Amino acid sequence: MIQKELAERIAKKEEPNNKLRMYINVFYEAKYIATVKKENFHPKPKVDSAIISLTLKSDNYSKEFLLKFEEIINAGFRQPRKMLISNLKQYYSKQINWIEILNELAIDIKSRPEQLDFEAWIKLINQIKEKPTE
Repeated sequence: MIQKELAERIAKKEEPNNKLRMYINVFYEAKYIATVKKENFHPKPKVDSAIISLTLKSDNYSKEFLLKFEEIINAGFRQPRKMLISNLKQYYSKQINWIEILNELAIDIKSRPEQLDFEAWIKLINQIKEKPTE
C-alpha cells in the first residue's frame, strides 16, 4: 500500500507514462488493485492510499541492455513535455537518424516520452546501437 497518486503513476494504464513506471516495468508487472480512503485510518492522513500488486517478470535483461535502458529512459524523460526526438538528439550523437528509426518503429516523430508504452521503449532501445555523447 502506497499513496494513491504514486500508485496511479505506477500502475494505472490510463495515466501518462513516466520514468518511474518505465523502471518498474523492467522488472515487474504492476497492477492497481484498490483505493483505500483516508477515512479508513486513525489518525486520518491527508491523502488516500492505494493497493498495488507488483509481480516479478521472468524477463532476464543483460547488464548491457539495462545500462542502455537507463541511459535512454533518462534522456527521453529529461524534459518530459518536449518531443522525444528533441530529448534524444540532445543526448545522443548527431549521426543517428532519429526520424528513420522512429518511422521504422511506427512511432510518431512528434511523440512525447509519456506517449510511448513500455514495449515501444524496449523496441527503441534495441534499435539504438550507439552510445550517448559525453
